[in-house]
Amino acid sequence: MKNSEGRLGEFERHLTGGFEHGKLMFLENSDPSIGTELVLFFMDVEYDPVRVTFDWEGMASIHADGHEWHMLSAEQLMMLSDMCKEAVRMWGEWNEEHQDDG
Repeated sequence: MKNSEGRLGEFERHLTGGFEHGKLMFLENSDPSIGTELVLFFMDVEYDPVRVTFDWEGMASIHADGHEWHMLSAEQLMMLSDMCKEAVRMWGEWNEEHQDDG
């Protein structure tokens, strides 16, 4: 999924707290009981920001974050499917890097 550029890209980042869209990234949750999350931000077809978290098995949780629903296109759903597979790989690498962290 392509990121928007210029003012539109700035607006998108503003809507999601400055985070890059269309890219899986590890973020520390402010709730210590949750810890590290693998997160994806993108805009739905109605141009609402979407936050998705992925677990180590590739399960995706689409968070409403103040919206009643999100409308997604077939392309966006296929992108989420691809991201689920990528999430499994990324969590595997993360676990290898952090297994000695206690």
